[in-house]
Amino acid sequence: MLYFINRVMKKIFILFILSSFFIQAQTYKVVYDVKFVTDSVKKEVKYEEMDLYIAKDSTIYISPKKVNYDNYLQGLNAKNTQEFITNNTLNIAAIKEKYPSPIINHTIIRNNGTNKILSKVNRNIYLLNQPIEEINWKIENEQKTQLDLIIKKATTTYLGRKWTAWYTEEIPNSVGPYKFGGLPGLILEIYDDNNYFHFSAIEINQNNTKPDLTKDFTKSKKVNLEDYKKIYENRGVEIIQNLKSLNITSSNISPAEMEKKIDNKLKSENVFLEKSNHINF
Repeated sequence: MLYFINRVMKKIFILFILSSFFIQAQTYKVVYDVKFVTDSVKKEVKYEEMDLYIAKDSTIYISPKKVNYDNYLQGLNAKNTQEFITNNTLNIAAIKEKYPSPIINHTIIRNNGTNKILSKVNRNIYLLNQPIEEINWKIENEQKTQLDLIIKKATTTYLGRKWTAWYTEEIPNSVGPYKFGGLPGLILEIYDDNNYFHFSAIEINQNNTKPDLTKDFTKSKKVNLEDYKKIYENRGVEIIQNLKSLNITSSNISPAEMEKKIDNKLKSENVFLEKSNHINF
């Protein structure tokens, strides 16, 4: 009985904050657990949390690791670096442990019919402006529950992959993680038929503080899709050039072996979310 009451109260809370959202135009955050595979041979599953900030006319899809690290850098001063100093030496490893780098290096801002994609490749940030594509969904006759909300099934072929999505009409916002959207409700779960990519909502919270992306836009270089494909394809060459320019060597491995190791690693990353474009952002 207590379990049933808790479930009912949880659902009432979610619906309450979302009704407040539509009335007061506040910002809410959906937290997604993202599982993905980059190597089709090893099939090692990687994990990352991603946040979807939903405002009245726009969304931001971003890694919370990136937000935390950016906030740390923005407030960088002698006081908040003191905990990382030992024997007058800054412990970089300790900083990386507390503020780890994101595995997923893209941020997607959706507004005015456009997806603004900020993608970090090596040390550079690139900006792509892409029109929001209409996704041809097929509504299926299946439903289940997630986060105590009724979710319904839909399928599509998009970006070269077959996808199954679960959306809720109880949250009438036609968005979802990454570039997904266009259903009569928020997408809470979506995965491809190989299960290489799986997005699943685990929390919905009120959050009126959106990430500040001013610096990212300022630092970014605007490119089109074809330019980005070349940059992505040649990212290994850039890594090797950077290592050479910084004169980084290892006593355990020769420069030629290091180049081969980097090249093999990047070649093994042969699973692309955007299969039709042969890229990941």
